[in-house]
Amino acid sequence: MFFGHQHRDDKTKQQGYQLYGSTLPTLNRALSDPIQAKEDDVLICVVTLGLLETFVPSGRSSWLMHVRGMERILELRGPEAHRNPISKQILQGIRRVLIFGSLNTCIPSILSRPEWKALDWKSDVIQKNTDEDLLNILADCPALFNRRDELFALFKANQGAAALRLRTRILDEGRGLLEELKIWRQYWGEGLQDAMSEKSDIPSEFSSSPSRRGDLPVPTWGFSGPAAATTMMLYFSTHIHILDLMSSVTVLPPAPLTVARQESLDPRVLNLDLGPTAPRHLDLIEEQRQYIQRLQIAALNVCRIVPYHLYMRSRLDAGSLHIGAMAIKLAWKAFQGEATVEGKWLKEKILHFTDDLPFAKTLWRDEMSSKSSNKSNEKEKEQ
Repeated sequence: MFFGHQHRDDKTKQQGYQLYGSTLPTLNRALSDPIQAKEDDVLICVVTLGLLETFVPSGRSSWLMHVRGMERILELRGPEAHRNPISKQILQGIRRVLIFGSLNTCIPSILSRPEWKALDWKSDVIQKNTDEDLLNILADCPALFNRRDELFALFKANQGAAALRLRTRILDEGRGLLEELKIWRQYWGEGLQDAMSEKSDIPSEFSSSPSRRGDLPVPTWGFSGPAAATTMMLYFSTHIHILDLMSSVTVLPPAPLTVARQESLDPRVLNLDLGPTAPRHLDLIEEQRQYIQRLQIAALNVCRIVPYHLYMRSRLDAGSLHIGAMAIKLAWKAFQGEATVEGKWLKEKILHFTDDLPFAKTLWRDEMSSKSSNKSNEKEKEQ
């Protein structure tokens, strides 16, 4: 299917759809058997279908259905079933997808549970060790997003005191995750810093692209290899997730990231019983401003990696491509889309390479491709 779409080969594409149609009934029969459903080949089949959805999406969030299916199979198998080399390798291969799916749905992944975190995620490759530590931190974010929804519900129900207590808990846990990121950077920082360098020049394929809206206002980064660039993409993405959360709950009433709301916390204004421990309004505004500023710095650092990431795209594996897609999407939102110079620059660079980034279609097309070229629209209709 994917090969046929990419090469506009109708015959190959039709053969792919026929294989897809015959695979689904066979998979459903296997899943209905409690013994066979635990087999590695069944899990691999679900993983393959999920990856196919990111390349040839059948719907806006269809890939998330397969992610939920993967989690159900993993839960049925249990963590102990993934200590042998083959099963462990399968789990490591899909770990990123499971966490990214959890971030999209704001539903905590099973990988955030203690028994799954207790698995030995390390490998013999130093670069993978750095990524595994970051993924452990990222896996805790969906639970905080879920608590944020609870906070907003409490606020709407005029339960001000309970909302403030939950808000304090969320911010404390968010600060804890930021501290873990700080420790991670201190531990791995020296090696990663040696792998990074500022670039005053850019590859020729970027300089030939149109630049009607101006260049990025800071130097871009080069790296010793694509693995280091992917790790830093993941590092700054994790920062953005946490800071987005914290900025959105600092001030009550709750406000989206793009609006630093200025409503008073005076109970006479909001008609809420916030209790005697309500923080001062001006302090909260300043705290939120600092979170948003740090968030935008992290987003700007993602932009500094984008040219290298795109230039090396042919050498990146699926996991690295997904990390890049997540990071760029987060940076785009942090810069309020085309409302900023950075957002305009980011969109221009991504859409310039749309044809070479088929994986991106299902991950950020709603945010970044609404005004894309006619060629991109034709490709979208075909999919």
